[in-house]
Amino acid sequence: MPKMSGSECFTFGLYLESIRRQALDRAPKAFRSARAGRIIEMSFLFPDTQPEAERIQIELLRRAPPWRKLEMVGQMNQTVRTLALSGLRHRHPHATPEGLRRRLADLLLSPALAARVYGDFSETGVT
Repeated sequence: MPKMSGSECFTFGLYLESIRRQALDRAPKAFRSARAGRIIEMSFLFPDTQPEAERIQIELLRRAPPWRKLEMVGQMNQTVRTLALSGLRHRHPHATPEGLRRRLADLLLSPALAARVYGDFSETGVT
């Protein structure tokens, strides 16, 4: 990786600062509580979270060991699959378990790749 000169580093720093300012300008600044009619400052990354709570969440994520972060990603992936299957069951109530798995493959892989891996949907004999 080529090294940047001092002036290039300074220019790049200004560029990053301008991006940060643009993001802050677009972020929601406050949330009005319907019950109390008061303004509550909200966080930057999670618009429904108070800044102190977000700070603690980020700090806990930073401190988590790599194995725990990977475990959390695996749990999120499993949750996505479960939600996708639930939606497929709702849209196709009479589908067989094999048909639901094939439709899930279409969602996760794309219909084209799922067809290459599992064969054309109509040829598999699943509903």
